[in-house]
Amino acid sequence: MLDHQFRAIQESRLLPRRIAISVLVAIVASCLVAIEHGFSFDSIKPQILGALQIILVWTAIWAWGDLHVKLFNRRRWGSIFALVAEIAVVLAAISEAMNLPATGEFLAVSATIALLIRLNSVLARKLKNPSVLFPASFLILITISAAMLKLPAATPPGQPISWIDSFFTSTSAVCVTGLSVRDTQTGFTDFGQAVILGSIQLGGLGVMIFG
Repeated sequence: MLDHQFRAIQESRLLPRRIAISVLVAIVASCLVAIEHGFSFDSIKPQILGALQIILVWTAIWAWGDLHVKLFNRRRWGSIFALVAEIAVVLAAISEAMNLPATGEFLAVSATIALLIRLNSVLARKLKNPSVLFPASFLILITISAAMLKLPAATPPGQPISWIDSFFTSTSAVCVTGLSVRDTQTGFTDFGQAVILGSIQLGGLGVMIFG
Protein backbone atom coordinates (compact mmCIF):
# COMPACT_ATOMS: atom_id res chain seq x y z
CA MET A 1 0.00 0.00 0.00
CA LEU A 2 2.80 2.40 0.95
CA ASP A 3 4.72 1.42 -2.16
CA HIS A 4 1.69 2.19 -4.33
CA GLN A 5 1.25 5.60 -2.67
CA PHE A 6 4.95 6.35 -3.13
CA ARG A 7 4.73 5.54 -6.84
CA ALA A 8 1.64 7.73 -7.21
CA ILE A 9 3.48 10.66 -5.57
CA GLN A 10 6.52 10.12 -7.80
CA GLU A 11 4.35 9.99 -10.92
CA SER A 12 2.49 13.18 -9.91
CA ARG A 13 5.82 14.96 -9.55
CA LEU A 14 7.16 13.57 -12.80
CA LEU A 15 4.05 14.32 -14.90
CA PRO A 16 4.43 18.13 -15.18
CA ARG A 17 8.06 17.71 -16.25
CA ARG A 18 7.20 15.10 -18.88
CA ILE A 19 4.30 17.20 -20.18
CA ALA A 20 6.58 20.24 -20.51
CA ILE A 21 9.20 18.20 -22.38
CA SER A 22 6.52 16.69 -24.63
CA VAL A 23 5.07 20.08 -25.60
CA LEU A 24 8.51 21.62 -26.15
CA VAL A 25 9.56 18.76 -28.44
CA ALA A 26 6.33 19.13 -30.45
CA ILE A 27 6.92 22.87 -30.74
CA VAL A 28 10.44 22.19 -32.06
CA ALA A 29 8.89 19.93 -34.71
CA SER A 30 6.54 22.74 -35.75
CA CYS A 31 9.46 25.18 -35.78
CA LEU A 32 11.12 22.93 -38.36
CA VAL A 33 8.01 23.33 -40.49
CA ALA A 34 8.25 27.12 -40.17
CA ILE A 35 11.96 27.02 -41.04
CA GLU A 36 11.33 24.78 -44.04
CA HIS A 37 8.60 26.97 -45.51
CA GLY A 38 9.55 30.34 -44.06
CA PHE A 39 13.04 30.63 -45.52
CA SER A 40 14.30 30.09 -49.05
CA PHE A 41 17.30 27.78 -48.79
CA ASP A 42 18.21 24.37 -50.17
CA SER A 43 20.97 23.41 -47.74
CA ILE A 44 18.74 20.83 -45.99
CA LYS A 45 16.76 18.28 -47.97
CA PRO A 46 13.00 18.18 -47.27
CA GLN A 47 13.25 14.43 -46.66
CA ILE A 48 15.64 15.00 -43.75
CA LEU A 49 13.39 17.64 -42.22
CA GLY A 50 10.37 15.36 -42.69
CA ALA A 51 12.14 12.50 -40.94
CA LEU A 52 13.15 14.78 -38.06
CA GLN A 53 9.58 16.03 -37.70
CA ILE A 54 8.21 12.47 -37.51
CA ILE A 55 10.86 11.42 -34.96
CA LEU A 56 10.16 14.49 -32.82
CA VAL A 57 6.41 13.86 -32.88
CA TRP A 58 6.91 10.27 -31.74
CA THR A 59 9.27 11.47 -29.02
CA ALA A 60 6.69 14.03 -27.87
CA ILE A 61 4.02 11.33 -27.58
CA TRP A 62 6.41 9.08 -25.67
CA ALA A 63 7.56 11.91 -23.38
CA TRP A 64 3.97 12.62 -22.34
CA GLY A 65 3.82 9.05 -21.03
CA ASP A 66 1.34 7.69 -23.55
CA LEU A 67 3.66 5.11 -25.11
CA HIS A 68 5.62 2.26 -23.56
CA VAL A 69 9.24 2.03 -24.69
CA LYS A 70 9.00 -1.66 -25.55
CA LEU A 71 7.30 -2.28 -28.86
CA PHE A 72 5.65 -5.56 -27.87
CA ASN A 73 4.00 -4.78 -24.57
CA ARG A 74 0.39 -5.31 -23.53
CA ARG A 75 0.38 -1.80 -22.08
CA ARG A 76 1.99 -0.29 -25.18
CA TRP A 77 -0.60 2.49 -25.47
CA GLY A 78 -1.63 4.44 -22.40
CA SER A 79 -4.60 6.09 -24.10
CA ILE A 80 -6.69 6.16 -27.27
CA PHE A 81 -4.83 9.32 -28.21
CA ALA A 82 -1.54 7.41 -28.13
CA LEU A 83 -2.90 4.62 -30.35
CA VAL A 84 -4.25 7.07 -32.95
CA ALA A 85 -1.12 9.22 -32.76
CA GLU A 86 1.28 6.33 -33.29
CA ILE A 87 -0.75 5.04 -36.22
CA ALA A 88 -0.52 8.55 -37.70
CA VAL A 89 3.25 8.54 -37.13
CA VAL A 90 3.62 5.19 -38.91
CA LEU A 91 1.48 6.33 -41.84
CA ALA A 92 3.47 9.57 -42.05
CA ALA A 93 6.73 7.63 -42.09
CA ILE A 94 5.43 5.43 -44.92
CA SER A 95 4.27 8.51 -46.83
CA GLU A 96 7.66 10.19 -46.39
CA ALA A 97 9.35 7.04 -47.69
CA MET A 98 7.10 7.28 -50.75
CA ASN A 99 8.10 10.97 -51.17
CA LEU A 100 4.56 12.24 -50.66
CA PRO A 101 4.76 16.01 -49.98
CA ALA A 102 3.89 17.81 -46.73
CA THR A 103 3.27 14.63 -44.72
CA GLY A 104 5.75 15.33 -41.92
CA GLU A 105 4.73 18.98 -41.80
CA PHE A 106 1.04 18.16 -41.40
CA LEU A 107 1.82 15.59 -38.69
CA ALA A 108 4.05 18.01 -36.75
CA VAL A 109 1.53 20.86 -36.78
CA SER A 110 -1.41 18.58 -35.96
CA ALA A 111 0.45 16.91 -33.09
CA THR A 112 1.53 20.27 -31.67
CA ILE A 113 -2.04 21.59 -31.70
CA ALA A 114 -3.36 18.38 -30.14
CA LEU A 115 -0.76 18.41 -27.35
CA LEU A 116 -1.38 22.09 -26.64
CA ILE A 117 -5.10 21.36 -26.31
CA ARG A 118 -4.28 18.53 -23.90
CA LEU A 119 -1.97 20.86 -21.97
CA ASN A 120 -4.79 23.39 -21.77
CA SER A 121 -7.07 20.73 -20.29
CA VAL A 122 -4.45 19.73 -17.73
CA LEU A 123 -3.86 23.34 -16.69
CA ALA A 124 -7.60 23.98 -16.47
CA ARG A 125 -7.82 21.23 -13.84
CA LYS A 126 -4.65 22.19 -11.97
CA LEU A 127 -4.73 26.00 -11.85
CA LYS A 128 -6.55 27.79 -9.06
CA ASN A 129 -7.78 30.39 -11.55
CA PRO A 130 -8.22 28.60 -14.93
CA SER A 131 -9.89 31.65 -16.47
CA VAL A 132 -6.43 33.09 -17.23
CA LEU A 133 -5.93 30.33 -19.80
CA PHE A 134 -8.27 31.99 -22.30
CA PRO A 135 -6.43 35.34 -22.66
CA ALA A 136 -3.05 33.61 -22.24
CA SER A 137 -3.76 31.18 -25.08
CA PHE A 138 -4.83 34.04 -27.34
CA LEU A 139 -1.68 36.00 -26.47
CA ILE A 140 0.53 33.01 -27.27
CA LEU A 141 -1.30 32.34 -30.55
CA ILE A 142 -1.03 36.00 -31.58
CA THR A 143 2.70 36.03 -30.83
CA ILE A 144 3.35 32.85 -32.81
CA SER A 145 1.26 34.09 -35.73
CA ALA A 146 3.05 37.46 -35.76
CA ALA A 147 6.46 35.77 -35.72
CA MET A 148 5.46 33.55 -38.65
CA LEU A 149 4.22 36.55 -40.63
CA LYS A 150 7.67 38.07 -40.18
CA LEU A 151 9.30 35.15 -41.98
CA PRO A 152 10.66 36.09 -45.44
CA ALA A 153 8.40 33.59 -47.20
CA ALA A 154 5.24 35.14 -45.71
CA THR A 155 5.45 38.33 -47.78
CA PRO A 156 6.37 39.00 -51.43
CA PRO A 157 10.00 39.93 -52.22
CA GLY A 158 10.71 43.56 -51.40
CA GLN A 159 7.55 43.92 -49.29
CA PRO A 160 8.57 42.98 -45.73
CA ILE A 161 6.05 43.61 -42.99
CA SER A 162 6.88 45.58 -39.84
CA TRP A 163 6.48 44.11 -36.36
CA ILE A 164 3.60 46.49 -35.61
CA ASP A 165 1.72 45.52 -38.78
CA SER A 166 2.52 41.87 -38.16
CA PHE A 167 1.08 41.94 -34.64
CA PHE A 168 -1.93 43.96 -35.82
CA THR A 169 -2.64 41.44 -38.60
CA SER A 170 -2.22 38.42 -36.33
CA THR A 171 -4.38 40.00 -33.58
CA SER A 172 -7.09 40.79 -36.11
CA ALA A 173 -6.96 37.23 -37.46
CA VAL A 174 -6.97 35.47 -34.08
CA CYS A 175 -9.74 37.70 -32.71
CA VAL A 176 -11.67 37.34 -36.01
CA THR A 177 -12.25 41.08 -36.44
CA GLY A 178 -11.58 41.25 -40.19
CA LEU A 179 -9.33 44.32 -39.97
CA SER A 180 -6.17 44.49 -42.10
CA VAL A 181 -3.36 46.96 -42.72
CA ARG A 182 -2.48 45.53 -46.12
CA ASP A 183 -4.28 43.64 -48.84
CA THR A 184 -4.21 39.96 -47.90
CA GLN A 185 -4.23 38.76 -51.51
CA THR A 186 -1.34 40.89 -52.78
CA GLY A 187 0.49 41.71 -49.53
CA PHE A 188 1.10 38.11 -48.49
CA THR A 189 2.31 34.98 -50.22
CA ASP A 190 0.51 31.64 -50.12
CA PHE A 191 2.46 30.82 -46.96
CA GLY A 192 1.46 34.10 -45.32
CA GLN A 193 -2.17 33.62 -46.30
CA ALA A 194 -2.06 30.11 -44.82
CA VAL A 195 -0.75 31.54 -41.54
CA ILE A 196 -3.57 34.10 -41.44
CA LEU A 197 -6.15 31.43 -42.32
CA GLY A 198 -4.84 29.13 -39.59
CA SER A 199 -4.92 31.97 -37.07
CA ILE A 200 -8.54 32.73 -37.96
CA GLN A 201 -9.55 29.09 -37.62
CA LEU A 202 -7.75 28.57 -34.30
CA GLY A 203 -8.98 31.89 -32.91
CA GLY A 204 -12.58 31.18 -33.90
CA LEU A 205 -12.31 27.67 -32.48
CA GLY A 206 -10.98 29.12 -29.21
CA VAL A 207 -13.90 31.52 -28.94
CA MET A 208 -16.39 28.70 -29.58
CA ILE A 209 -14.75 26.39 -27.02
CA PHE A 210 -14.68 29.17 -24.43
CA GLY A 211 -18.35 29.94 -25.13
